[in-house]
Amino acid sequence: ESEQFVWTIPGWPLKYMLANSSGEYQEKLSKAIAEGRIVPHALPATYETEASDLETLVRGLSITSGINQRFGLPEARDAKLTDVPSHSWALPTVLKNAGVDFLHIGCNPGSASPDVPVLFWWQGPDGSKLLTFYWAQYYGSGILPPKDWPYKTWLAMIHTHENTGAPSPEEVAELLRSAKEEMPDVNIKIGRLSDFHDLLMKENPQIPVIKGDMPDSWIHGYMSKPRETKLSKLLQRETFNTEILNTQLNEWAGTDLNIDKFIQKTAENIMLYDEHTFGLALSHGNQHRWTWDDEFKINKSLGYYDYLETSWMEKANRIHAAERILIPVKNKTLKNLAKNVGVKGKKIVVYNPLPWPREGRISMFAGIYQKKFEIYGLQDAESGYVILVYNDYNLVSFDAGIIPSLGYKTYIPFLKPIDHESSVILDKANNKIENQYFRLILNPEDGTVVSLFDKKNNKELVMQGSEEKFGQYI
Repeated sequence: ESEQFVWTIPGWPLKYMLANSSGEYQEKLSKAIAEGRIVPHALPATYETEASDLETLVRGLSITSGINQRFGLPEARDAKLTDVPSHSWALPTVLKNAGVDFLHIGCNPGSASPDVPVLFWWQGPDGSKLLTFYWAQYYGSGILPPKDWPYKTWLAMIHTHENTGAPSPEEVAELLRSAKEEMPDVNIKIGRLSDFHDLLMKENPQIPVIKGDMPDSWIHGYMSKPRETKLSKLLQRETFNTEILNTQLNEWAGTDLNIDKFIQKTAENIMLYDEHTFGLALSHGNQHRWTWDDEFKINKSLGYYDYLETSWMEKANRIHAAERILIPVKNKTLKNLAKNVGVKGKKIVVYNPLPWPREGRISMFAGIYQKKFEIYGLQDAESGYVILVYNDYNLVSFDAGIIPSLGYKTYIPFLKPIDHESSVILDKANNKIENQYFRLILNPEDGTVVSLFDKKNNKELVMQGSEEKFGQYI
């Protein structure tokens, strides 16, 4: 019984297998999960943790949780990260608060590793302590412990090489045979990662505590796709802002509009962009060798790198898929808000998704075909206060007053000129802007500041006669 094979796998690949297998394969897979022979650990994949977002990290845990609920199994108390050498110390806080007791990190041996013990309590910012096993030599750890291993229990994390799948029965049998030969007096048990934690804790071990971050030295891959990475940062906020607003709208309007399936699919694609692989590497075969200059251009034009580049595009498509799902839902949700606001006629509604009040510049497109009118001002529907508006065809910009936390303000547009006074004097002939406090003079040739004079204290704030101009690009 102690030698029955157990295969540990991240949550998302297992979810994918369950969704895309059928017939006999579906039955065998389901049986193996129900019997604990194939077990998902808590994480959905190996992350670039610093590329991700706290909400995304937490939501990712629901994938394994959903599988365990489906098969009536307890929540996973273990997690595994492979390849990436270092991760944000937000991780122990996230995992420990989700009921995870043990994390194994197996580092790519081609990378420098952080200077940490093999086994330590990793303390997160909130004080949570997660038992962490760090193996710098490879993705998994070998059969034999280091000679200075101080504990009675050892975790032999047997990890096949990347993209090779599970070991064969013969390989597992040989591993057990050689282990018994090398360690005849040792009890050997095949199990899951949390079994190691539970056995070790019975020893009442003295384990060092590590407080601090492990900055990600592997994260350069994300800036090889700057557009997609910028988009992922935006969507990490917009996805959950949209979910929050939809929940509020259902409360305010007494409706029951459910957008869960869109949010879940968007969040899954964001998570898969945060996952650590970026497709194929030239060193791993399937494509032409490294070439340069004209030879490279010829090889590329002949399609010798198409397979490689297609795999990179698959990564980029994750975040574009998230965008295609979310943006229509977000726009519809915002329009539902505006539609339900109890102000008749044309209006602009500004929503603040943050957990604190804020004010600031609002820029938006009016979205009107062949716009032939100007919006000269906006009146706050609640206070009656009037603010000016800047128009650039469909682009409308204005300075909104304080918008309440997780709330909104409604503004009524003026479509005719309104009288207004300004304390700012604009002297275009002398490149001067002035009010009662400051006088600013600019150089129109290079955009530098010639003078900034503090009228209240009668003091020039820009050094005159300097070789470098103030605000100069060098």
